[in-house]
Amino acid sequence: MQKKFDKYWMESYLPNCIPVILGPRFKLCFIEFRLKQAFGPDVERHLLTVKEVLDNLFEEYSSQMTDALDESAPRQKFDEVVNEENDPLADWDQHLNKKQRQTASELAGYLEEDTFTRTEDFNILQWWHLHSSKYPILSCIACDVLVVQASVVSSESAFNTGKRLISDYRSRLCSETVEALICLQDWFRCNDKHANTPDQGHYY
Repeated sequence: MQKKFDKYWMESYLPNCIPVILGPRFKLCFIEFRLKQAFGPDVERHLLTVKEVLDNLFEEYSSQMTDALDESAPRQKFDEVVNEENDPLADWDQHLNKKQRQTASELAGYLEEDTFTRTEDFNILQWWHLHSSKYPILSCIACDVLVVQASVVSSESAFNTGKRLISDYRSRLCSETVEALICLQDWFRCNDKHANTPDQGHYY
């Protein structure tokens, strides 16, 4: 059972970290606190991985938004840039500097800001909507990440030693749809098993 848990944890902890970091009541400090409990002295390696994923995600959204702004904004004539800076790549340098300053200030500012007080009636999507002008890139990430529904069924299935049961509280699918999904899963597994088995007696 411990091996199952370790395998499941290593495959799922990274996707779970990003939504938690986007929670203003927890942020990165909560992830660091929990990872220390989970990994002990090996926490730095996993924490570095989480930060790298967060930075890459922020950089991807930042690039998309910057490109959109560049397309909508009036473009400065190339000759004017050359005459002003006497450098044909001056506009590129300005673009990079602006982008790097924005990236560093927004992400670092959010992580360094004090966590929000935990309350039972806290609405995280509303919080990001109200702070979208302060954190434009992070708010876009939050809108995409936090609306993804999560399920505990997969984790319980991984550790359950009994039969796989779908209760009335866990599924709103009709019985025909559930039966079709189960059959499809069995067919896919069967095809994978045959695909890994070399053919015998078939020669062309």
